[in-house]
Amino acid sequence: MTPVQLAKKCWPLALLLGLGGCATATVPGPGGTLSGKLVVQWVAENRFIYRPDAADPLRFRRPNGQEIVPQEIFTDGGSIPPVFWSLPGFSPWGYGPAYIVHDWLFQQHRCRLPDGRRSRSRTRRLSWAR
Repeated sequence: MTPVQLAKKCWPLALLLGLGGCATATVPGPGGTLSGKLVVQWVAENRFIYRPDAADPLRFRRPNGQEIVPQEIFTDGGSIPPVFWSLPGFSPWGYGPAYIVHDWLFQQHRCRLPDGRRSRSRTRRLSWAR
């Protein structure tokens, strides 16, 4: 095999190795803690509603002490492709409380309110317990 033929066959590997050098390794910071009761009601296929328990609502406490307390929200659980559901930790509800916190924060930061405004203006009032 000539050097030109070898180069034509190996360029994807060379590209991958070259781009790998651009990646940065990140070390996750300290995790938060979940507490409270998770009450989820089935509505339709892949459609559920989280309803906070009045006595012991789901809470996520960040390492800095900030608390996230999701309010009632529609959710699909974890958006994990069905092909992975048989693997440990990859069921649609394997990390149920984390999915609810994620969906709540996403809705509060990225979705629009019925009147068309972005919900960012209401985020602190609705999602952060004081």
